[in-house]
Amino acid sequence: MNNKLRQNGFSLTEVLLATGILAIGMVMIAMVFPVGVKLAGIATENTIKVVTANEASAKMRLYGIKPFSDLASWGRPPRDPNTTCTDYQDVSTETTGTKMPDTEQIYPSLVPLPTERRYYWSALVRRADPNTDEVQTTAFVCRILSMGAKYYTITRTPVGYGTVSGNNGTVPVPVKVQVQKIGTGNRELKIIPALTGNPEYNFFTEGCVIFEDSQGQVCRVVEMKDLDGDQKRDLILQDDYNGPSSGYVWVVPPAVGSSRNPCIDVAQTTLVF
Repeated sequence: MNNKLRQNGFSLTEVLLATGILAIGMVMIAMVFPVGVKLAGIATENTIKVVTANEASAKMRLYGIKPFSDLASWGRPPRDPNTTCTDYQDVSTETTGTKMPDTEQIYPSLVPLPTERRYYWSALVRRADPNTDEVQTTAFVCRILSMGAKYYTITRTPVGYGTVSGNNGTVPVPVKVQVQKIGTGNRELKIIPALTGNPEYNFFTEGCVIFEDSQGQVCRVVEMKDLDGDQKRDLILQDDYNGPSSGYVWVVPPAVGSSRNPCIDVAQTTLVF
């Protein structure tokens, strides 16, 4: 009689099936982490953009805006004081008294370490009502990608204000770009470059927000593609564009050499001084 015990084990097929199921499970778990991190980042920035926009309004109230009764104080030729200012100005050049320090526009502003100041707001202002001291403000809340990132800078003088003056800035700010309607609809815009090398085509990204200069309309770019056959990308907007056939829009360009949109929110409000 054979007294040896019979030993049962797993076959090679069973081992391979179990390993495959385990591998698929591990891959699915690994895929969850990036999604979770992205959603957590979005939730954090949704909170930060509201707080930063509120802080921007508070600091504009604190520093004040130059009186509209004296348009020469805005660095412009005197004109009818009842005429609404239709061209937007950078709030940092239009504050009363002491100029608002750039550090006041960094968020969190009370954090001493520069490496932890990851957001920056800038604002454009114009007179909202020719008969009152109401000021329409538009704050751009942006993320700073890294301490070494460089951004396009703009001139801060009334003559030619908004034109790009360099690409060595340390914070993202809105710049003014000329556009023109194309096609039969109101959702297609052509970029009119003015700089050597046409870097304006890199200022816009899919999903970025543009701000129309004459009426203050905020639009989102949903797609960029060549619409008129000139081998250059044009803008397709989410909503109808109410600006003139040829005019200007403000946009926050990505960091030099990057294609990531730095602007996370555009907040508009009316302040009374």
